[in-house]
Amino acid sequence: MKFFNPKDNFFHGGYDQLLRQKRALTLKMDSIKRKRRTGTIKDYEVTLNRCTCLDFKKRHKPCKHMYRLAFELRVFKLDEKEIDAQLATAPKSVNAYFNSEVSFYAHVPKKFVVIDFETANQYKDSICQMGIAVVENDSIVATKNFLIRPPYEHFSNTKIHGITFDDVKNSPTFEELWPEIKIFIEGQVVAAYNMRFDLSCLISTLKFYQLPVPNFAAFDILENVRDCAEDYDSEFSYMENFKLVTVAKDLGFAHDEHEALSDAVVAAQVQFWISENYPKEGTLISFASIFALIECFSRENISLEILVSFCKFILKSGEKFDDKKQEEFFKLLGAQAARCENAALYKFCGKFFDQREDIPRALEFYRQAFALDSKSGVKTRIQTLERALRKINKSNEANQK
Repeated sequence: MKFFNPKDNFFHGGYDQLLRQKRALTLKMDSIKRKRRTGTIKDYEVTLNRCTCLDFKKRHKPCKHMYRLAFELRVFKLDEKEIDAQLATAPKSVNAYFNSEVSFYAHVPKKFVVIDFETANQYKDSICQMGIAVVENDSIVATKNFLIRPPYEHFSNTKIHGITFDDVKNSPTFEELWPEIKIFIEGQVVAAYNMRFDLSCLISTLKFYQLPVPNFAAFDILENVRDCAEDYDSEFSYMENFKLVTVAKDLGFAHDEHEALSDAVVAAQVQFWISENYPKEGTLISFASIFALIECFSRENISLEILVSFCKFILKSGEKFDDKKQEEFFKLLGAQAARCENAALYKFCGKFFDQREDIPRALEFYRQAFALDSKSGVKTRIQTLERALRKINKSNEANQK
């Protein structure tokens, strides 16, 4: 297929392809032969129809290297604003993990929780074991292991993990354990090795028991392994496959395959290894809702940098969220600005209400930003709004007379 033929561009607007286009913006060609329409990026041989990277070999769709080459040859347009606008409305695929309203590339948070599920059979809501590893500053500070009685007695996956119905028939159900498990999920940044599987298990089981899905963020350690294998000449680049058991063996980590707690601990260790050897590597963090982002920040699970980036994004996106949702968000944001006494957050709140022509509330936040930082760039706007407010007040007084 001629991927960059205008007649065959139907898949460039897919969510995953848009993410690859955005990644392409950060790349640089090492060499390019314009007449042959080929080039190299980090030792990958790239053409408009194929690439030697793992991503293309696996999916047979344009990778980020191919998008960069197409951009350099001026046969494909890469505009960050347009890509962001399309990402805002593009239907999410399974690779987006869950119906997140916003995702950001950022450094791996200092605090996150690794989860792993084992299921009794082919149904995602048949969880029979859950392992949890709590991470802070590249160390595992707590672990939990739950044997869980699923809503089915049929165990077809015993040959995989060794758990039988008799092993869990006297164990509590997921619904009974949820108050304890929820502490590790709500408001946290959750990670897993092959996040699509574990999130589908979690969401399916919550739906089965008619339990609300909490706010949380998520990232996939497996995707970080793949990115390192693709972008760097790393240990991962020479592995037979990226199964957790393979990665653990090659990196020298003790591992009891398909034992949920062992899987969670080893997945955390793999992420530690990536963070130590590739500290500048970013990861795609997806938030279950705009409120999940605030909750994660309030628990100090994500950095101020991510929150500020999101504020810039939401103000530029215009109609991405309805007014009521945005107002609720900025009320929460104002509370966080007060908690950490941050002028930038106050300024974003002021801008939001300024755009809505709510002058009193805009002034309130702008003044708080100025009080914390006189160089926050709001002084002139405060003066302009104060003049406008005086005119409105005079007009109202005249009308009352």
